[in-house]
Amino acid sequence: MWLHYYLNPAILGIALWHWLSSRCKSSALPELGLIVMVTVIALGFLIKFKLCPKTFRKYAYQIHTQPVIFVAMFLVLTVGHLIVD
Repeated sequence: MWLHYYLNPAILGIALWHWLSSRCKSSALPELGLIVMVTVIALGFLIKFKLCPKTFRKYAYQIHTQPVIFVAMFLVLTVGHLIVD
């Protein structure tokens, strides 16, 4: 699990750099996928360092660990990149 904590911020940095260097105005799907990715990573950060209230932590954990959100993010990013190419 320790690798998870280091790779996610690195991947987020790469994704943000990729987005800043290659914006496309024909589709908003890559931006939507990036927003979902940032949200999931931010929730993980809040959970890891216990920066959110205890009542919110349970819901943040449920959202962060939801496989449907990961699959939806992956599909949105894939379709968005296929439209751009």
